[in-house]
Amino acid sequence: MDHLKIRQIRPQEYPVLEDFLYHAIFLPPGVEPVPREIIFEPEIFIYIKDFGSKDDCGVVAEENGKIVGAAWTRIIPAYGHINNQTPELAISILPGWRGKSIGSRMMRYLFDLLRERGCLQTSLSVQKDNPAVRFYERLGYKIAGDRTDHAGNEDYIMIKDLQKECMSGKNKTIDDFDLNMVCEYYSNVERQGPGSPEATLKALSFIKELTGESKIADIGCGTGGQTMTLAQNAPGSITGVDFFPGFIRQFNKNAQSKNLQDRVKGIVGDMRSLPFREEEFDLIWSEGAIYNIGFERGLNEWRKFLKPGGYIAVSEMSWFTGKRPAEIQEFIQQAEPGTDTIPVKVAQMQQAGYIPVATFILPETCWTDHFFAPQVAVQEAFLKKHAGNKAAWEFICSERLHNALYDKYKAYYGYVFYVGKKM
Repeated sequence: MDHLKIRQIRPQEYPVLEDFLYHAIFLPPGVEPVPREIIFEPEIFIYIKDFGSKDDCGVVAEENGKIVGAAWTRIIPAYGHINNQTPELAISILPGWRGKSIGSRMMRYLFDLLRERGCLQTSLSVQKDNPAVRFYERLGYKIAGDRTDHAGNEDYIMIKDLQKECMSGKNKTIDDFDLNMVCEYYSNVERQGPGSPEATLKALSFIKELTGESKIADIGCGTGGQTMTLAQNAPGSITGVDFFPGFIRQFNKNAQSKNLQDRVKGIVGDMRSLPFREEEFDLIWSEGAIYNIGFERGLNEWRKFLKPGGYIAVSEMSWFTGKRPAEIQEFIQQAEPGTDTIPVKVAQMQQAGYIPVATFILPETCWTDHFFAPQVAVQEAFLKKHAGNKAAWEFICSERLHNALYDKYKAYYGYVFYVGKKM
């Protein structure tokens, strides 16, 4: 075993899968071996037929130049089929090499490859009386159902959550990752935080007396998803500010593509040290970004840039309840430590010198449809581009963790729009 190597299968080795498919057939004790030709039955041969498509993934165990084990996955309409995004597993080890932890090592290697491809889970089918059920359970598979195969055998359908391991360790926030990687990722989505055109327009409806001469600042504008909505529905000129040059490049491209470049301009800047004059703006806008400086600090420091009677409109993560489960409390406090309840936020706005004008919770669709859903395809492309990059994988895991936690705990928290008028 000193020379055992686990590696990806090579194209010239695909034919050996015939041997391993045959050895993968479970035979209860006392049952005579089946003829090798059985693997060519359509229900079985589908596991290796024309192997090598873009969705196929496989590894082998090699000892002193000999392949002694193989594990592979395919998205196929076979016994363990779940959906067209879930690859089904097959694994086989030559007799004489079993019981040496080769299977576990191959599986873990294969799981890493699948995660890098952006797979969320993998499935398998196994006969109920096969002792391998316990082996799969130890590797994290859980029974999801059962069905009868073409030979009349009763099988379990098992599923493994491929994201569980990377989500079970220390929570990481965006600040824990390389900023260039974060910028690259979020440059490919319209919004860098929860929101929607409808939520932007609702907040805008509380802003009065804007004219063609009005000046608006969008602080932490990102690539400008909400900024373009503002420009298309409010008079005046808009200056977007963001720390990431990549976001601002995309912001200005978006403005030009919508023929808004004469009224909308993005500049690189730090919200902690804004390059504006006092009382320059009629409206300061910030969706999902003020947490970077802190809600209270932002309200206080940005106030001087508003004209008397000017408005501020920001969306901020907020608790809906006084108490919440420890899991989401810990996650949110690490990601956005200034998160508090809505009454506390309103009081902070008032103490900063604003008359609270409106407060409303962003609908769930601002998260699901406008923030999480557009990221699915982006995540798959991102993982493929950065295949083998552990930091990229961990970053995507952190994004998916937030999605999972939101689904679980959305009754306890969310984004809230706060609109105030400078006193």
